[in-house]
Amino acid sequence: MGILIELISGNFIGKRMTGGGRRHIRAPLFLPTLVATQYNPVIKKYDRTLVDNQGKCKMVALTVATRKLLCIMNTMLKIINIGRLNEQKQLDFQDSRYFDSL
Repeated sequence: MGILIELISGNFIGKRMTGGGRRHIRAPLFLPTLVATQYNPVIKKYDRTLVDNQGKCKMVALTVATRKLLCIMNTMLKIINIGRLNEQKQLDFQDSRYFDSL
């Protein structure tokens, strides 16, 4: 995804910071991710694990949680679309036009 930028110049090795990636996608997901890290049990546990157990910076953990939230939302959309396709197939099958041609 290319979100983390590493500052390395000669002998100096700096902290990683968030700043790369697609801003038009990252910016609208920032506040929902903050809310999710407080109230969504899956993302909250994931975020706490990164910060407490693995020693990640809070902003880096938030970036990782943003990606996890985005993956969860994509999966939800897939499930909704599959459900709509199944409903449409059932409606098409029950449509009387199919039985008129028999």
